[in-house]
Amino acid sequence: MSNVYIFKLKDNTAFKIGKSSNIIKRYKTLKSFYDFDDTVIEIDCGKGSSSYELEQNLHKICKNHHIIQEYQGGTEFFDMNIFEKTLSILIDICDLNYYKITHYSTGGFDLPNKKFSECDLILHKIGKLVRKKRLDYNRTQGELAKHIGVSSRSVIRVEQGVSVASHTLIKVLMSLNLDDNFLAFPESNAINNRIRASKKLLMADMLIN
Repeated sequence: MSNVYIFKLKDNTAFKIGKSSNIIKRYKTLKSFYDFDDTVIEIDCGKGSSSYELEQNLHKICKNHHIIQEYQGGTEFFDMNIFEKTLSILIDICDLNYYKITHYSTGGFDLPNKKFSECDLILHKIGKLVRKKRLDYNRTQGELAKHIGVSSRSVIRVEQGVSVASHTLIKVLMSLNLDDNFLAFPESNAINNRIRASKKLLMADMLIN
């Protein structure tokens, strides 16, 4: 069974999307050709051909930013400028299809020694959204912090995707009118399942321009 992976070049110019039955072995092999950093994003799609479909869909989504590299596996690289948007789409795909996504450090060439949960990736996504909304309102981190009665450090941590007290996160979201984004739930599992099925069909048509 193969899983999908994402490796990033250390110089932050490109990232690679591929699949392998042994992610760490694949990382070690490619590391002899490319100067990757030591972080890995791995997606477990379960049994069947889902990993192939996910890999192909991600390639299709990113195709306008395709970069050809010289060595082995060099046809699956994409411009780093779309990495954050790709990660955001990937998180949505995993949520819709119940795929398991993990983000960990290889610790150089050793086995993974630090894993981050799906919650960490969601916090990262929230942080990006908070930062964008704050800038849309033309507010500094200090101004936002003072307005809602928290420390500037707390706002910085939220934007960095670092865990903070729940009431602090809610205050930040409410002050930027983002709370409705996270408090809206479908009325039933049946509706939720239909939404998931519809979005799964549409996902392959998404394209980063």
